[in-house]
Amino acid sequence: MMRLRTPYQALYLFSGILCGLSVLSGCSTSDKQGGTRQINHVVLFHLQDPADASALQKDCAAWLKPLPEVSYYACGPHVDVGRTNVTDDYALGLIVSFENQSEYDAYLKAPAHVMLVEKWKPEFSGLTIYDIGNGTLD
Repeated sequence: MMRLRTPYQALYLFSGILCGLSVLSGCSTSDKQGGTRQINHVVLFHLQDPADASALQKDCAAWLKPLPEVSYYACGPHVDVGRTNVTDDYALGLIVSFENQSEYDAYLKAPAHVMLVEKWKPEFSGLTIYDIGNGTLD
């Protein structure tokens, strides 16, 4: 275990940890443009066969993540964090974010998005979709 002999060593160590965390947090997103995401498109997939979630996740990653309109991408199953009031009734969740309305509109018409929906629509038992903005309510 490292022993800190002076207050300055503790300050340097703390500063180093903060710098490291700020670098890591910058690497943890898929922000392609570096701007503020204005529209966050959240889709919760309800599948007839929940075992198909892995294949759907792979298709989402292959077809949606590379789209130039998408500034942020996340896709995965429900995470059980031990809270009973968190909804877990979906097989897979998707979040794709866009800088503006025109990029969101282009995404909806993108051949990869259209093909994914056409391929998987027969497998859905339902969808829950939210479009969430980053603006204020003022």
